[in-house]
Formats: sequence, structure tokens, C-alpha cells
Amino acid sequence: MNHFQLTRLLEEITPRILGGFVRKIYRPERFCLQVSIYAGGAGQWLTVRTGPGLGCLYLGAERVSPGWEGADDFHLKLRSALSGLCLTAINQEKHERIVRLVFSPAAGGPDTVYNFVLELFPVAGNCFLLDSADKVLYVMHAAAARGRKNRPGSVYHPPRPVERPLREDAEDPLLKLVEDLSAPDYNAAAALHCEDLARSQRLEAERSRLRRMVADERRKLQRAAAHQQRTLDEAGRAEWYRECGEILGANFRSLRRGLEKIRLPDLFAPDSLTLREIPLDPALAPDRNLERYFRKYKKLKSGAEFAAARLEESGRRLARLDELDRALAGASTLSELQGPAAALAGSPSAAGQPSGKESAGKRLPYRRFTSADGSEILVGRGGKDNDELTFRVARGRDLWLHVSGTAGAHVVLTCRQEGDFSEQALLDAAHLAVFYSGLKKEASADVDYTYRKYLKRPAGEAPGKAIMAQRKTIHLRIEQQRLQRLLGKDLPGTG
Repeated sequence: MNHFQLTRLLEEITPRILGGFVRKIYRPERFCLQVSIYAGGAGQWLTVRTGPGLGCLYLGAERVSPGWEGADDFHLKLRSALSGLCLTAINQEKHERIVRLVFSPAAGGPDTVYNFVLELFPVAGNCFLLDSADKVLYVMHAAAARGRKNRPGSVYHPPRPVERPLREDAEDPLLKLVEDLSAPDYNAAAALHCEDLARSQRLEAERSRLRRMVADERRKLQRAAAHQQRTLDEAGRAEWYRECGEILGANFRSLRRGLEKIRLPDLFAPDSLTLREIPLDPALAPDRNLERYFRKYKKLKSGAEFAAARLEESGRRLARLDELDRALAGASTLSELQGPAAALAGSPSAAGQPSGKESAGKRLPYRRFTSADGSEILVGRGGKDNDELTFRVARGRDLWLHVSGTAGAHVVLTCRQEGDFSEQALLDAAHLAVFYSGLKKEASADVDYTYRKYLKRPAGEAPGKAIMAQRKTIHLRIEQQRLQRLLGKDLPGTG
């Protein structure tokens, strides 16, 4: 939405909501905010989108379907500040995609006045709540605001103004929607256009996430298949090891400790005069060198049978991944992604289920869970298991969590790279940290988190203890529905 479109939109919606009162504020998606304004005897939703390529604004009649769970800090603070206030002014910066909404108290209320600034840029869009002196109170996307130093407590710095007006002669797709009777007015056209773009972005984001899962699974299978093929190739030498063992056994009296190799008559050559050079381990006694060749022969023979079966299975799974990838590439709606997503969630590594030796009964020191965005969460089973999870399994870039002030499981949120985790995955991991702790029955709890690289074992302490060089703390209000989703079962008292 360019500044000309924004001007047309504000001219249409300002009379509808000016003088109205804020009733509720929601944040249904990471880059979407909705403010319920009651004006003219009806409630309407002022919808703001700040996602990449999607800086837009419109007035809607209903809430946007939530795309994530829970409540974030920014929107809760915004709700607390603006609820019940009156929208007294709507101003647009000249030649800019910046809108300033002024909220004032009702007659007889406190004198607090807030400026809610919407930066509807296609890149690095943002929302700021300012006080009457333009001091920043809260920021929707803190990382995007650092370039202009718009941190809480500082004075708001708008972007550098445009030096000359932009041309207005380009065709406006929103006006075209109105002219084609696809929308009754400009605001409805903006809502239709913005939500179409948002759906497209959600589709592409989910498609990209699932295709990354396919690519990760494919790389794992390809590495496994390459290892299995090497095992099969090496198995072709199994008979050579057996023959060497037979030759060494027939000439056992010629062997002695300290030999690095020996040349002996080849019993399996067509010519009895042919000699075979056999490498030996000089540190081993003759009988141990002989045993080493027969042991290698048995290992290659048994390994070949196992590798052949696994290689065939890897081939079938790779073919299935190719089918899933084609289905993901061809999906045109979110519902069409559900089938491939369910199939990926059922695959051994995508769902965090054990495979290979793990499925044969090997006990792991942790439980596996999958967050709402597909990230893997590992939860330690006890003292020694916590220690193994934290200091042997987790990588330096992984996020480590532990409930504050009491005993509990070590929780690891796996990350592709440092900082690559979503807020929802963090909340999922924090809920598991509380559930597997002494505070599992509490309605709220504090959870500390840091990167694994900032942990070390305390000297002389029992296994399972860890010292954090730096940490952050999240105050968590327990959501039973989130726990039910993670645990896959109903909890006592939730019906």
C-alpha cells in the first residue's frame, strides 16, 4: 500500500471511527494487529499488517483468524494502555506511509495522551506507542526499530522524509476492484487485497517450512544411504579377509609379534607359487592377528545383509520424500499442505521418533516433543540424563531452558542456527520446562533460558547441575490447551 492509497483509505475510514473508543486489542499473527473501536453504535476492527511486502491498513467487520497461540508482551501492554481511550485524531505524514493515531481519555479521566504510530512500509514495517512527548513506550518489532534507535525510553525518530512527492499516475489495483464491483468501497477493496496477500504469504511461509523439513530429511537419508552403500562395497572384500585368515592359520608357525606384514603362499591362487602379502598389526600376538581377520569377515558379511535392507528402505523413503516435495510445490491453498504436513510429521526424524538403533530398544536420556512450528524439543529424564542431554547432546547454538528457583528437567529447543527459533517454539519449550518440574501444578512460573554455549558444569556438583553465564527469564502463564497439544493427552481438570 503506497502513500496515495493510504491517503484515499484514511479519507474514507476516518469519519467511521473518529471519536470511537477502544474496546479490545488482539494480535492474531506476528505481523498483524487488530484494534476494536466502538463508534457510531457499532464495533469495527482496525486491522494493521506490517509483514514484509505487506504494509497495509483497513477497517474490518470481524477478527482475523488467529495464526498463533497465546499473548505477547507488546500487545498486552498496548491493550492495557489504550483500552477505554477515545480516538481523537488520525494524521498521515506527508508523502509517507506513516499514520499517527491519537488516543485521549474520556472527559473526567486521567490526562494521559498516547500516540500510536503505524509505519506501513513494505520492508521493516512497525508500530510504536508513544507518550504525549513522543517518547517511545513500546515497540511491536524491536529488532526492526534498532536502526533508527527507536528503543523504549528514547524519543521517536521518524524515517528521513521523502524529498519529492511520488507520482500518482500509476494504476491503483484497489480502485480497479471497486470499479469491477468486486468491492463496494475503497476500504473493502483494501481489506480484500491485503487479506489475499496475507493468505499468499502464509501459504508460502508454510510451504517453505515444510520443504525445509523435506530437504533436511532428504539430506539425512542421503547420508545414511551413502554409508550403507559404502558398507556394501566393502562387503565385497569379505571373502578376501576370510582367505587371509585361512592362509594365516595354515602358516601359523611363521607368525610372530612385531611383524607389520608377511608374504605367504596363496592357497586360493591357481598357481601354487603365487605369494600373498598380508598386513599384520605388530602390536598383536599371532593368534590375535589371525582372529582379527575372521572377525572382520563376519562383521562385513552380517553388515552387508543389514545394509542392503536399510539401503532399500532409504530408497523407498527418498522416493516418498520426492512425492511429498512435488505435492508441496503444487499446493495452492493451506488445506492442500495438510496432507504432506501430516506425512512429514509421521516420518521418523520429522516427528522426533527414534529410528535405527534407537528403535531397537536403546534408552535415550530425553523425551522428544514437536513444537507448533515443527521445531524439536528435548526434555531430560533425570539428573544424569539432564547432564547428558545438556553437555553431550545439545549443541552450542541450541536454546536451553530450566524453570527458575526449583528442581526440574533440562529442556533443549534445537535451532538450525543461533537465534533461529520462533516465539511459539520458545513458549512451547517453556511450558514443558514447567510441566516437568516441581511447579507443574502452578498457574504461572518463571523460566530461565540461554544458549547452550553459555552453560558449564559446576565443579564438584552432582550430575544435572549447570551454571549459566548469562540468561533471560520469561514469566509464563500456563495454557492448558498448549500443554495438551504438546503432550498429546488431556490433562486433569481440563475436561
